[in-house]
Amino acid sequence: MFFDIIGWVGMILVLLAYILLSTNKIKNGMCYQILNLLGGIFMAIFIVVRIFALLLMSSLLTYTTAPTDLTDAIEKLLSPLKVLKVDVHTFAMMMTIALRFIPTLIDEIDRIMSAQKARGADFESGNLLKRIKALFPIFIPLIISSFKRAFELADAMSCRC
Repeated sequence: MFFDIIGWVGMILVLLAYILLSTNKIKNGMCYQILNLLGGIFMAIFIVVRIFALLLMSSLLTYTTAPTDLTDAIEKLLSPLKVLKVDVHTFAMMMTIALRFIPTLIDEIDRIMSAQKARGADFESGNLLKRIKALFPIFIPLIISSFKRAFELADAMSCRC
């Protein structure tokens, strides 16, 4: 529910940005402005399709590959950066931890939304703007719980070293 609204808002913003801010203006004639508008629409649709393809492929990768395999692959992929004295292992570990937090954040959002619904919050009625405004009470508890989990993970990692 939450990600559906965010996805639609993002897609609408990308479409509007490419339609309205297209800079391929050739001449000021009406015919050229229509062609320019159509070019902006096609470019916006192309970018939205690319974003959805990226999301689909990345979710497919993270659902079918073990986190340790992802860490090893990121480390091998970035191993040429060791010449530049980049700590590749630490970067790969950060990426893996970030990927492992995504399902936890989704569960946390569901839990917070259920608690807000129990208190009488309505996320499904009204127009798009009202539904977006109804999601703001979710963000503060989500940020607080995310920082709390991050600090707990940092403490656990520092105790292991």
